Amino acid sequence: VTYRERLLKMGFNDPTLKDVEDEVHRKVDAATATAKASPLPSIADIEKNVWADGGAAWRN
Repeated sequence: VTYRERLLKMGFNDPTLKDVEDEVHRKVDAATATAKASPLPSIADIEKNVWADGGAAWRN
């Protein structure tokens, strides 16, 4: 069961969900365009504000 199916069962209608999906796609597209248009970080900044507490292991 997808989350969309759950929302439909909860009483949300398809046009409302379509509007939400469209808005999400617009926001993701805008954020992607901003990221692509932004300059890459400098070498001096590349490791700033990178943090991990070691609580999660990498998995493949």
